[in-house]
Amino acid sequence: MHFLAGLDIEQSDGAQFILPEEAAKRVLAASLESGEDQLWVLHSDLAKLPSALKDWAYSVYDFPLNGHSDSAEPKKAAYREALLFQIQHRENSLLAQVLDQSSSGILVFSGQGILLYANQKAEHWLPSLKQLPLGLLNIDQFQWLQNEQEFPFSAIPENESLGIGQLSLDGEKLNRKLNLQHRILQWKNQKFRLLELDSATELQHLHERLHQTEITNQLLLERSLGAYSLTNHENTITFLSGEVEKISGYQPEEIVGMCCLDLAHPKDRLRKENALNAIHYQHMAQQEVKYRLHHRSGRYRWVKATMINHFDTPGIESIVTVVQDIDEQERAQRDLIDSNHRFRWASRATKDVIWDWHYKVGKIEWGENLSEMYGWDSHELDNPDKWLSHIPKEDHQNIQNSLDEAFEQRSETWECRYRFQKKNGDWAYILDRGYIERDLMGNVLRIIGAMHDFSERYQYEQELQKEKQKFRQLFEGSLIGVAMLELQNTRWQDCNQALLNMLGFKKSEFLAKSLIDLIPESELELHQQKLRELRSLQPIKTYQTLLLRKDLGTTKVVVSAFTTQDEAKRPIAWFHFLDLGPIEESNKALVEAESRFRQYIEKASDIFVTLNKDGFIEYISPNILQLAQYRPAELMGQALTDYIHPKDLVKTRLTFIKAYRKSENAGRAVFRLKSKDGEWLWLEANGRFQDREGKLKAFINIRDIRKEHEIESQLRKLSLVANRTSNGVLIVNAKHEVEWLNQSFKRMSGYSLEEAKGRRMEDLLHGPASLKTDHGRLNDFLNTGKPFRLENINYKKDGSEYWVESIVTPIYDEGGRLINYISIESDITERKQEELDFQRNLQLISEQNERLQSFAHIVSHNFRSHGSNIQQLIHELNVTQDQLLRDELYRYLEVSAEGLMQALDELSSILEVESASELPTEELEVLTYCERVRQILSRPTMEINAELQFDIPEGFCLKFYPAYLESVLFNLVSNALRYHDPEKDPWVKVWVEESDHNKHLFVSDNGLGIDLEKYGNQLFKFKRSFHNHPDSSGIGLYLIRSQIESLGGEITVHSIVGKGTTFKVSLPK
Repeated sequence: MHFLAGLDIEQSDGAQFILPEEAAKRVLAASLESGEDQLWVLHSDLAKLPSALKDWAYSVYDFPLNGHSDSAEPKKAAYREALLFQIQHRENSLLAQVLDQSSSGILVFSGQGILLYANQKAEHWLPSLKQLPLGLLNIDQFQWLQNEQEFPFSAIPENESLGIGQLSLDGEKLNRKLNLQHRILQWKNQKFRLLELDSATELQHLHERLHQTEITNQLLLERSLGAYSLTNHENTITFLSGEVEKISGYQPEEIVGMCCLDLAHPKDRLRKENALNAIHYQHMAQQEVKYRLHHRSGRYRWVKATMINHFDTPGIESIVTVVQDIDEQERAQRDLIDSNHRFRWASRATKDVIWDWHYKVGKIEWGENLSEMYGWDSHELDNPDKWLSHIPKEDHQNIQNSLDEAFEQRSETWECRYRFQKKNGDWAYILDRGYIERDLMGNVLRIIGAMHDFSERYQYEQELQKEKQKFRQLFEGSLIGVAMLELQNTRWQDCNQALLNMLGFKKSEFLAKSLIDLIPESELELHQQKLRELRSLQPIKTYQTLLLRKDLGTTKVVVSAFTTQDEAKRPIAWFHFLDLGPIEESNKALVEAESRFRQYIEKASDIFVTLNKDGFIEYISPNILQLAQYRPAELMGQALTDYIHPKDLVKTRLTFIKAYRKSENAGRAVFRLKSKDGEWLWLEANGRFQDREGKLKAFINIRDIRKEHEIESQLRKLSLVANRTSNGVLIVNAKHEVEWLNQSFKRMSGYSLEEAKGRRMEDLLHGPASLKTDHGRLNDFLNTGKPFRLENINYKKDGSEYWVESIVTPIYDEGGRLINYISIESDITERKQEELDFQRNLQLISEQNERLQSFAHIVSHNFRSHGSNIQQLIHELNVTQDQLLRDELYRYLEVSAEGLMQALDELSSILEVESASELPTEELEVLTYCERVRQILSRPTMEINAELQFDIPEGFCLKFYPAYLESVLFNLVSNALRYHDPEKDPWVKVWVEESDHNKHLFVSDNGLGIDLEKYGNQLFKFKRSFHNHPDSSGIGLYLIRSQIESLGGEITVHSIVGKGTTFKVSLPK
């Protein structure tokens, strides 16, 4: 039997509903909220529903459960939550409009990470969303790929934009670049995670279009070089570009608001005013005027103003004036006129420097004004070599070439340009002309001429060339399409790259066309009229039209044009084309963005309020209804302070007044607000005053902090209890930042609450010897999420260490989110010190035991060796009759007896020092101890005919404990003899070396060797032997390593089976 919202729909005569459709919906929603298990909608069941309710049920959730067994059903709670969200989402038309009609892809997850909703845009980008019911998908199945890194959705911080990346669902990567923003949706007293996805390509395209629009609008005004301004109908300047400072010395803000005639020279004011009147009253499209502009320094500079009538241009509606600085050019032109005038008189009065070059004799005579013009006296330049010495070498060839050409062509005149250095070091640009006098045979006799200084003209020409280059750079770099048209044949003569990009042509293709070729038939009459106006030199107004692109499509543009002449004096027209397509798209996008922003503001969990300077509400967001039950209209025009608790009113007003007086600072206030039903709500307000349209307004964001206030109240109560306990109490947040500590903790650590609050526990208390929170045992405890007990080393404020026992309890909020840790701490330093003392005593006992073992082994080895020698010698004395041999045996017997007595003395000294905590060491001569070992081992050495080599310098000493040195040498040499190779003549070699910080003793043999790969890690262990020799005890190597390490040294071994073994003993100097 299946149920839909608790109603039986499997009756024999079909589904009969005793409830109306809307009632059935409410029952369905109530069942979902109650969590009853009988709620499962199957396809077979839906087929029996009335059409109205069936359509509604399908639109809520089309979930293919038909034929599924119980084990294949999804988790009921997840499905129920997804279905309930769908029902509530449909009931709320505003939420449905925001989510369903959004141009972004929207994914809504529950607080537990269940995917509750995906709009059509998201399903379009991720088709697999349509294949599974939303209740079956979890946030952990989604990943975000960015910069070759992968982030699970569950790890994305709240209210954060991750930028450009790729989306992946269960490993299926979406082949599209997206922009991801993570928001929190607070709705129906529940918190949802909302992930908003936008196409990165579309966003980038929008930004590029907006940027291009700004540039093109600017370049429309900056058609000419120089500063530009906007002037209204009253001739008041409303805008100035920054270039005006270079021309006038004034900042733009100093001039904006002035009459555009105020800075003109009194003698030029009328001329400029007439040009303005021609635009205002004769509706002229463009006027150009030269006048002198007042400079901040007090002088006047010549400028040229090109004024264009844009009163009818939407968005401009002003006179656009381009002002160029022509002061140097104007003065140069006037100086040139004066110079030409002076030149005529100077020529008569020989003001140019006249010279007479007697070519045959190589002598030059100069006019009287040479010194006045260039500073030189005549005798300083009286021959060609002296004259050339003041001309740059790179100009010498030019002079010689020009002379050769004049001589060869038998010209009567000579002319050349070059640089000439004045006596004061300055350089002059010279135009030199001369008349050539020849004899009857045509040979040059003399040249008479005049030097003309044209330095100012040269500088002007150079500046003019630079200006041409600048113009070309602006022309080619402009983002507005610019083209030059020859008016006689309407052929294009030039264009920039922006226009080619706009229309899709190559430059050669464009220049092969006429104006008519780019005009749609519907626009031909308009352009014919504009051509007639341009040819008659009439100013034309800016107009809109269509241009044909190469792909035969059209582009809407704004066109401005004016007439001038080219260098050949032919009439030409300059056209400027502004592409309106990007502007229209940008405006549309701005409207959509504003709409989305308003919807976001109205649905945000926080309350947004706008107050005037007197504190009256001018705007409040609609969600005030959910918080305080007021409709926005009830609060508009009311004073916010009328709703604030009387006890909070004074401090709130003070915050308001401070923010008003210093509008650059943000203000924050916490207060209680009275709701419509009389409840006092704890709120937090943050905001500042800003100037909007000349009026100061407060823009405030209000947040509900009732839960935070309740927690703080509980913590205050807890603090009263915690301050009375003798244990230290420390409260930190989930980030381990200190929030509170009691007086006992202050006495224990030395830190007050003011010093510790906000600092991380690790930074405040932990040091080199402390357990770390990011790894190891402490990290494992923290990750369990359960209370735990731990001993650790903390550091006081003065840097000293102390042991602490902590009982740590994690605290969670209602949603199961970790919010705090509470640690009850006890100082256990004394107890830990007692434990450390016990460990040291135990270590000392262990060391004494090891020494006793070493002592026993030394006694065993030394006494057995001496006793064995004496026993063998006595035996030989009893069996031999040879007197010489018996004398030799007596001598060896005496030596062995002396050795035994010496060993007894040394063992006596050992007994005296074993009770000490440290072994006394002294500098021991190694060779002496080697010889003693030779005597002890003389018998086994002779038995195998072995060779003992002691390559040790006399006087070489090691810092050693005496009994240990003989023990080490005896064990290493005796082992070498014991494990000799019977197939070889055995030898044992002992030698020493020194390094910077250590002395080294080597014992090497050619015996059987040791398999280090097999026995290397067992070589120095107790009771370990590696050869089947009857005398092997497995104690010797273990003993000597213990002896050497007790003196701060080490022993290493190198061995090859079948070749031999070398032991290396290293001791500090």
